Amino acid sequence: MQVTFTESCDVVAAEIEARAGMANGWEDPHNGGTYRLLSANDDKLETSRTTRNREFTDKQTFALQASGTGCVAYMCSESQGTSANDGGTNLCDMYNLFCNSSETNPNTGVSCKPVKTDLQYTINSEECGRYVGSNYMGHQCQQANPTCLVNTQMNSLAAPLRYL
Repeated sequence: MQVTFTESCDVVAAEIEARAGMANGWEDPHNGGTYRLLSANDDKLETSRTTRNREFTDKQTFALQASGTGCVAYMCSESQGTSANDGGTNLCDMYNLFCNSSETNPNTGVSCKPVKTDLQYTINSEECGRYVGSNYMGHQCQQANPTCLVNTQMNSLAAPLRYL
C-alpha cells in the first residue's frame, strides 16, 4: 500500500508507534488483535499483529519518505504462516495503524480512533495477493472500511465476531 499524508513523517511515525504500542487504551478495531512495535528508526517502522485467539501473526513494515511538508508511506503486511485467505486481515493490519476518525463502519458503528494525531491522508495504491511457490496470485483488495472496522466489542454491542 502507498499512502500520502499531509503530516510530516515524524508525526505519522508517532501515531503508528502509539497505536502499535496500544497506548492510552487503544484497541484494534479489527476484532481485538494485539499489536507490537518491533523496531523504529528515522525512516522505517516494523510492527506485528497477533489475532485475538493467538493463532495467526502478521508482520508489517512502514517505510516513510518526506515529501514537501508531508510524508509518503510505503507499507507491507505479510502473514507469518500459511494464509490461504486472510479475509483482508493484512490490509487491516496496516490501515488500522493510521486511519482517521472520519472512517466509520456504517454497519457496526466502529470508528478509527487516533491516539496522538488524527492523520489526513490519501491512499494512492493497494496491491493484495500472495505467493504460491514462486507465482504471485494477486486479487482485488477488500474495501478497508467496512472490512477493518468490525470489533463490535469496542462499542459494547454483540458477542465477538469470528473474523481473523
